[in-house]
Amino acid sequence: MLLYPALKVGAFRVDGSAAAAAVTSAIAYFLAMFLYFSIADMAYNRRTVLLWLAGLGGAVLAAALGGLDDVWLVLTSWSMVWLVAVVAGRLILAQRTRTMVYVSGVLLLVIISAIEMLPRWAMLMQFMTGMSSIVQSDIQNSLLAGGYTPEMVQSYGEVIKKLLDWLVRLTPASMVMTVITQFSVGYLLFLNRIHRCGKATRGVDNFVLWKVPFALTPVLILAILARLAGNETVRMLADNAIVVMAIFYCISGLAVIEHFLRRFGVSRLLRVLFYLLLFFTQVAGLAAAVLLGFIDSFTDWRKLSGANTSIET
Repeated sequence: MLLYPALKVGAFRVDGSAAAAAVTSAIAYFLAMFLYFSIADMAYNRRTVLLWLAGLGGAVLAAALGGLDDVWLVLTSWSMVWLVAVVAGRLILAQRTRTMVYVSGVLLLVIISAIEMLPRWAMLMQFMTGMSSIVQSDIQNSLLAGGYTPEMVQSYGEVIKKLLDWLVRLTPASMVMTVITQFSVGYLLFLNRIHRCGKATRGVDNFVLWKVPFALTPVLILAILARLAGNETVRMLADNAIVVMAIFYCISGLAVIEHFLRRFGVSRLLRVLFYLLLFFTQVAGLAAAVLLGFIDSFTDWRKLSGANTSIET
């Protein structure tokens, strides 16, 4: 817990070396997964004194190392790990359902991420837009050097610009999904941990049982309506929300596919070949998986609605 804030500061200030910053960021990325697991376990096992001492120590160290320039970013990054993990551990201890705890953790991550990005939003978007222009220019110059005609380069340049504009537009979704992925891995490790220790009757459900709760549907409908009727800022927020939800629906859709492939006795080799073909279909395959996950959230093809998803101690 003391190492993580130091690594986050180091990711911004490693003698201006991009390679060193990348290595530091990678270490911090995987350390965060371990911390989500271990801090939740500490909270679950009521190791309160050690939990608070290390948590406050990490915050003080972050403030001391971050200085005035990076203190807000480092403190919010630390809060995303420590606070969310503590909440997850305590809610499981209070015997809340695993789905409810996970959704609560994700919502808290989204809120803290928004708080983190607000002070530096303009700077972040300016930086991403500048990088987008540089990348577009480099690609067009490479095409010209490769013998493409100016007309073809201009045509390809317009396509590249649209793609890069969308990448910039979806930067918040990318950042949020990064921390959600870290939390998801740590949370699953934590659930397996308390199951192995005999403190819970169930571990992590098999992948074929994963499902997006139907309660997310109204949120998706609101995001779509905001996308259609809102101003530019509202539409951008809606786009990012839809992308994040689409990722969850995609995972649920893949679980549905895996369920029926196993049910029909498809061999492992054929399942691997099927997923390779699905991958090569790119956008069409992604859209199909998302649609399957969305439909399954209210049709319940796998008959999971009656399953008990709570953690018992």
